[in-house]
Amino acid sequence: MTDEERYIMQGRARDEAKKAKANMATLRTSLEEYSEELASLKGLIAKFLSDPVAKAADGRPIVDHVNAMQQKLSKPGFTEMTFEYSDVIRKLRKLEEQIKDF
Repeated sequence: MTDEERYIMQGRARDEAKKAKANMATLRTSLEEYSEELASLKGLIAKFLSDPVAKAADGRPIVDHVNAMQQKLSKPGFTEMTFEYSDVIRKLRKLEEQIKDF
């Protein structure tokens, strides 16, 4: 392989790594936000379990809030997102190894 070919391949690998990092950051942010929402639901469920007939601050039964939040948090595509995140990490690590080898 000539130096020019190596330079071109290295540039492509760096471009792919940059795109993978951007994709990884987007997916990570989505997963972190979802985790925070789940933590909120956990707290709400704890309140519900301590007093299932309690009213929320807005006067509605707490059970309505628990159910509404749970339905909101049923995230379609969650499984695909987690697989994509791990695939992006795997690809990024492979690209970083290729870049080191140049």
